[in-house]
Amino acid sequence: MALHHLRAASRQVLTPERTLVLLVAAMAAGAIAVSTTASRTQPAVTGLAHIIDGDTITVAGTRIRLHGIDAPETTQTCTRTTGSWACGLAATAVLADLVRGRLVTCKPRGLDIYGRTLAVCFTNSQDIGAQMVRQGFARAFYRFSWNYMLEETMARVQRVGLWQGDFLSPWEYRRTGR
Repeated sequence: MALHHLRAASRQVLTPERTLVLLVAAMAAGAIAVSTTASRTQPAVTGLAHIIDGDTITVAGTRIRLHGIDAPETTQTCTRTTGSWACGLAATAVLADLVRGRLVTCKPRGLDIYGRTLAVCFTNSQDIGAQMVRQGFARAFYRFSWNYMLEETMARVQRVGLWQGDFLSPWEYRRTGR
């Protein structure tokens, strides 16, 4: 029975959009599998979060950089049809709304070059990084993880958050010296 479905699926025309979705899904599944095994080496950090910026929080005294995403810098501005807007401050506010009053559990992945703990964090089993990217207030940080590629594609297609207009990716903004 399963072979019949596989053969039927293989006869379907793969449009560029369908190919992209399948590619993204396959890479995301692989990235999740790899990141899940990496999290077993360090204990989870749990507590209420204090917001630093759109991709950095403090939980139980541990400064945590959300793994796999990159949000606009606090001072960064973006443009849309209505003009310039403070997208960095907006990203910080969105992250604050996602964690406000909720217990946050972070699964460490290691340390970044600044000594912050890199972690995937959750509230009520919802991945905070995925929510930031899905709402368009952070980019999938492909240089370090492919985990949120599908969420970024969806945000881009729906033209939400940063995708409403023009912006520099956070890594480009930092590289150009702001």
